[in-house]
Amino acid sequence: TGLMCTQSTDEQYIARWGQDLYDSKYKAAGLERIWGWPRDSGIRPCPVYLRHCVLAVSKPGVVPAARDSFLDETFLADRVTTVRQYL
Repeated sequence: TGLMCTQSTDEQYIARWGQDLYDSKYKAAGLERIWGWPRDSGIRPCPVYLRHCVLAVSKPGVVPAARDSFLDETFLADRVTTVRQYL
């Protein structure tokens, strides 16, 4: 088994969790949105979350192809820079 994170929308988040939670978690932190950042936004991954993701794909037993796929096929908001390049 595994967990896959996929793109969503702010509207879907609000529909599931409500506007109040969205406002208190994201708007209160100064974020304009969760999803749909423009390419030129300059937003970068949360360092702690990215570290957890990299550690997860680097654990013993994870096939190198899975690690490489994450590092080379996951892109920052600019849709050009891979996680490996960013690191």
